Amino acid sequence: MQTTKCNYITLYFLVLLPLLLGLSACKKYLEAPSDKSLVVPTTLDDMQAMLDYNSILNTIEPVMSEVASDNYYLKAANYSNLNINVRNNYAWAPKAEYLYDWTGAYTVVLYGNVILDNIDRIQKDAANTTRWNTIKGSALFFRAHAFYNVAGQFCKAYTPTTAAEDLGIVLRLSSDVNAPSVRSSMAESYARIIEDLKQAASLLPLTTAYLTRPDKAAAYGDLARTYLVMGDYQSALLYADSCLMLHPAVLDFNDLNPALAGPVPSFNAEVIFHTTTGGVTALAQNAARVDSVLYDSYEENDLRKSIFFKTNSDGTHAFKGTFDGTFTPGKSACFTGLTSGEMLLVKSECLARLGQGDQALSTLKTLMDLRFKRGTYTTPVVSSADDALLLILNERRKELIFRSRRWQDLKRLNKEARFATTLTRVIGDQVYTLAPNDSRYAMLIPSSVIGLSQIPQNSRP
Repeated sequence: MQTTKCNYITLYFLVLLPLLLGLSACKKYLEAPSDKSLVVPTTLDDMQAMLDYNSILNTIEPVMSEVASDNYYLKAANYSNLNINVRNNYAWAPKAEYLYDWTGAYTVVLYGNVILDNIDRIQKDAANTTRWNTIKGSALFFRAHAFYNVAGQFCKAYTPTTAAEDLGIVLRLSSDVNAPSVRSSMAESYARIIEDLKQAASLLPLTTAYLTRPDKAAAYGDLARTYLVMGDYQSALLYADSCLMLHPAVLDFNDLNPALAGPVPSFNAEVIFHTTTGGVTALAQNAARVDSVLYDSYEENDLRKSIFFKTNSDGTHAFKGTFDGTFTPGKSACFTGLTSGEMLLVKSECLARLGQGDQALSTLKTLMDLRFKRGTYTTPVVSSADDALLLILNERRKELIFRSRRWQDLKRLNKEARFATTLTRVIGDQVYTLAPNDSRYAMLIPSSVIGLSQIPQNSRP
């Protein structure tokens, strides 16, 4: 474990709290009095208001991992109009950073910690037990969800044999502004994510009134995601299956209208938990051109080809298939939420990796039957579970496009030589590449955060 003290009054109040103090409904709970202490929520209503206010915790997911991924490309004119930090991340510049992905995630952590530090002061009784449990479970879930996002963007791929030594994330486990900054190991980081999610799952209800609030299925889904990137396929299978048992609904794309600007309705039956990234113009529909090889990989009977994409006047293609409703030309946030379709892909991949090829393909067919024109999907004949795995990973790429899953997938799959991918960007007469397992897959922690906290920075060549 690497530890470095820092002044967390400075870190929280100068970096995080300015984001929070603009939220008028929560201001009274998060104001900074003259003695720099937090005014804390004192009732369950206060705490639920913090979790719900303007869905802030659901709309500041990290976005640079999608900017840096290979689902799309930019023309030179669009690239030149970007903010310098976004340009640097698009081209994988060695010094690329982006402050708001870090502060956004730790804003979520702070909200969760304020609740967790104070909820035990509210007596739990027969009348409020369910609500008390739900609020505590939600705070744990949001904290773990944010930790997972930070690890996915600012750390290298999880490797069991080196996890105890590899640099992980800053595990903020209280709202105490005087606590030192600690950059934990990867093993410690993922152990905390799993512990928080399991405790959240034990407290959360089976269903919620709003998809911006987590329930048991959401906690199971995040556990499945976490174990998948850790390479623990047995556990990922268990939790994906548990999630699907509670939330099996999958959209039938045959029932959608591809002529609409946004064919996939927001908060639809397939969504388990709704989140979106912040927005950047690089990902706007009128800027991001879908990778042509990726677009051509969709078969003609695959309804995703018309549901997910529209053809531009120059023959290129733009993405319109967000699960967050209409994707207008200027809209640049990505849906990152949990869906039952994603869980079917996790389950299918894990079955294949565990040598159960036939079951893996049967699980995949459950999804593909609802993505292809009715009666047209035929399960390919494969000779082994490994061949089934390749097929499943290809479908995962096509299903989860612009969902902020690709960066994590590239990192974890690059550890396997058969799936390693070299990324290439062409900007004018310049060609940029990102090799498998490059240190740039662990994005730089913002320099302002390093300056305040003195925590170790990610390495560069």
